[in-house]
Formats: sequence, C-alpha cells, structure tokens
Amino acid sequence: MEYVNYQEINYAFTIRNNITFSDLQQNNNESLFNKAINKAGCKEFISKLVLKDNTYVTRLFDSNGVELSGGENQRLALARTFFKNAQIILLDEPNSALDPEAEKELLNELKEYKENILIITSHKLTDVVIADKIILMHAGKIVEMGTKEELLNTDSEFNKLYSFQINTKEQFL
Repeated sequence: MEYVNYQEINYAFTIRNNITFSDLQQNNNESLFNKAINKAGCKEFISKLVLKDNTYVTRLFDSNGVELSGGENQRLALARTFFKNAQIILLDEPNSALDPEAEKELLNELKEYKENILIITSHKLTDVVIADKIILMHAGKIVEMGTKEELLNTDSEFNKLYSFQINTKEQFL
C-alpha cells in the first residue's frame, strides 16, 4: 500500500520537478500534471510566470527563479500530493497558509477524495467537518470519535470547541 506524507517543503528545482518528484514513473503524464495543478489551485500563479512550470522555485541556482509566497508553496506541495494519487494521504494543516477563498476551494477538492484514505490534522475544526469520521485527540489520546452530526448533536468536547471557534470568529466580523 502506497502513501504520501504531505509536506510543505519544496525543492530548488523547477515547479514541474517539484510536482512530479512524487511519481517519477508518471513524470511525463501531462494529463495527470494538469489535474494536480488544477486540484491544488496552482494553475493561475504558474500561468503568470514567464517560464511557466519550468520556473525554478528559488533564485539559488537560477536568477530567473521565483520566491513563492507561503500559500503558493503550500499549493505546490499539495499538487505534488495530488500527482501521486496514493491510496493513503496525510495532510497536516493543509490550508494554514491559504486565504479563505483558497481554503474553501481546497476543502471542496478534498471532499471529492472518496477513493483514497485521507487523514487531515487540523486545529481549525471547520476544516475537519468534511470528514466521514472525526477523531478528537488531547495529549496523544483519543478523547472522542464520531461523525460530524454525532459530535455536533451531543454535549461533546468537539461540539464545545467547534462552537467556540465559530463564535470567536463571528465576534470579530
């Protein structure tokens, strides 16, 4: 069984290399590459670059390279994950550097990942409500487990934390 450990680390190579490193046997698969950059929301920023996907992700080795923003780096790492199409995908805070619109787009893409096992760790409880099963942990131990409906319709710790996050967010709007 293959898995991908999502990491927000990119390498001092081209954008294309950064994405296709996850599956070198498929590195010339243009359809898979385009699907990955679309799912991760990279297509727009890549299309604005002079060298497109042949642009280096640093100026370390190429003065024409680019220094990506936090959100662009995160999207690029996600594209690498989507390119692999592994059976198990682990995402740790997958949208921490994304703006709210990009967050929503990513969550919609992740909802479609039904054929894979997708594990998301997040402190934003609004992110995990797309999950089939939610596991709340504290100090390395499982505190509670259930569906969104089960946990939100009871006096669960998840419900309390979720309500707190929602109410805190609304306070500042």
